[in-house]
Amino acid sequence: MIKSNEFTQPITNIGGIYGQVSWPGYIHKQKRVEGGRHIGDDYNGPGGGNTDLGYDIFAVANGVVEKVIYWNQKAGYGNHLFVKHELSPYLQKKYGCVKVFSHYAHLESFRCFEGQEVTKGQVIAKLGNSGTRFAHLHLEIRKPTGRGYEDYPSNQSVDWI
Repeated sequence: MIKSNEFTQPITNIGGIYGQVSWPGYIHKQKRVEGGRHIGDDYNGPGGGNTDLGYDIFAVANGVVEKVIYWNQKAGYGNHLFVKHELSPYLQKKYGCVKVFSHYAHLESFRCFEGQEVTKGQVIAKLGNSGTRFAHLHLEIRKPTGRGYEDYPSNQSVDWI
């Protein structure tokens, strides 16, 4: 696998709002209504609502698709997937780990399969609204804890993507 030395945004044409609320096209939300934490970032296309269904979702860095999970028709992440990224020596030193996982949720469909090597910017899925009301991409970057793709999310901001 080619080591990741830089990251990119997961969609183009970021903008719009999420449904009937004023969440902008890219938002880093920390508090959830239920009182829990919302670790990750949500991305909307320029039209907001469900106008961005089917937008291309890109791998944020070089990696290997670790897990593809189909929605069980209950609330939650919907269709989602994990990509494992081995970091360059520079990023290993900066973030204190050898690898990270990117987690993409609420997908309409997949354009990749488990075990597939992907490159930064490659289309890996289509934006959807599975597991949620309005279409958007939920992206998390997870640091390893020894449990593979099930690693607990890092509490660090993903502003380095």
